[in-house]
Amino acid sequence: MLKTIAIIGATASGKSALALELARELDAYILSLDSLAVYKEIDIVSAKPSRSQLQLVKHFAIDIVNISLDFNAFDYIQYYQAVK
Repeated sequence: MLKTIAIIGATASGKSALALELARELDAYILSLDSLAVYKEIDIVSAKPSRSQLQLVKHFAIDIVNISLDFNAFDYIQYYQAVK
């Protein structure tokens, strides 16, 4: 059975670092909930993982849609269901 761990907190509180550490320890992957990280063209204002972090642990919901396309909560839920 697949288990999900949610890490929730304020901006710049260390969530990504903790997620990376846990994913490496548990041989797990990371499903990002960052509303801007899903867009391929938005790199400056989002806190996307670095290339080296992306190589350490499999990440989902990073750079998956073009900014010109709609992507809402319903779309995200469908994406999440497909990933898990």
